[in-house]
Amino acid sequence: MAEGGTFKFSEPDGYAAAFGDIRITLTTTGAGDFKARLIRLKMNQLEAFWCSEDLPRIAYISLPSERIVLSFPVDTASLICEGVALQNGDLAVHGRGQSMHQRSDGACQWGLISLSAAQLARYGKALIGREIPLPHATRILR
Repeated sequence: MAEGGTFKFSEPDGYAAAFGDIRITLTTTGAGDFKARLIRLKMNQLEAFWCSEDLPRIAYISLPSERIVLSFPVDTASLICEGVALQNGDLAVHGRGQSMHQRSDGACQWGLISLSAAQLARYGKALIGREIPLPHATRILR
């Protein structure tokens, strides 16, 4: 059964806590009032997040060891992951249990998908005819 919702935040700590098992420490780097919106959808073993933030920030993200996490910019977001500027259409595949840095230079929208390694293997086989290899560190797919 699917569950989810749309949430609005006016402070970084509440926003970071809404990611559940994905631990985020957020530091805003621009002046102004923090505003963020999060849409979260959970279907069986797959979780998807759409994130929108109004201020530039740096995030330190710790991922759960039992999940594969993919992140990506939405539209023309200014998102930098592990020092690499992500472009529209890029997909960052993160290793299980990895910790990483992500930065935005302004307002941004980005997405995140969390699923089990077994699910990623099944989806890869269905979509491209083979399993997607699991990375030990972040890999950017363009």
